[in-house]
Amino acid sequence: MLTLVTTTAAGSILSGNNPLSSLNDFFSGLPFSLTLMGILTLHEIGHLLAARWHGLPFSPPYFIPAPTLIGTFGAIIRMPPVSHTRKSLFDIGISGPLAGLFPSLIALGWGLHLSRPDFQPDSSGIGLGESILFHYVSTFLGPSLGSHQSLVLSPIGFAGWTGLFVTALNLIPVGQLDGSHFLFVFWKQHIHRFIWIVILATLAWMGFFYWEGWWVWFLFALLMGPKHFPVSDPDEPLGKPRVFLAIFMIFLEILIFVPSPFTNH
Repeated sequence: MLTLVTTTAAGSILSGNNPLSSLNDFFSGLPFSLTLMGILTLHEIGHLLAARWHGLPFSPPYFIPAPTLIGTFGAIIRMPPVSHTRKSLFDIGISGPLAGLFPSLIALGWGLHLSRPDFQPDSSGIGLGESILFHYVSTFLGPSLGSHQSLVLSPIGFAGWTGLFVTALNLIPVGQLDGSHFLFVFWKQHIHRFIWIVILATLAWMGFFYWEGWWVWFLFALLMGPKHFPVSDPDEPLGKPRVFLAIFMIFLEILIFVPSPFTNH
């Protein structure tokens, strides 16, 4: 409930209102809040369904309120230490991003339809970076822009953008993120260590040239290290459907990743 309040307040501010001035101004943040909470909830439900499918215990999702641009640090579920098989760890890791992907795309598409051009190109604000996918989706579904115009994304569109950005972050294969879970069993432990080194170098490079926030992720990846808890059947084949899903998610990460997510203008 508290996260609903903080995300609604954030949505009100994003709509250009003061959430403390009146109830109408506060509730103007509901389109953003309900859309984002729906995306995060479906992401966690994906994990829960996969855990239940494999007979593993789990907690309900816990939403974390925060005084941030979007009003939350996301949501988590808790699972007691159990012995995972390759398939159970893969399914639990990949199910959340898959479940959150489709509502994010729907929100982005509908939100772009509700968006408008910026008729004050010199106005200040926070600019959002474009992923490859966002560039093409906004070209087809967003409003036509003049040569000196930028896109003012609607609250629902921003919730969709946020959902895709959170999915991209979760797919980074470090620590206990979703990408680390399913990719660890996809490419085995010795390759996972090499990928960790590549991720460190990439995060440092992006921290220098794109967005300073990647240094936080660099430190996170460095502290987590390349280790991952083992599975009980490391030689058990995943099967073609799971291999296809893993390859699909790797390409998806390329399409939705935003090297420079926030800019001031």
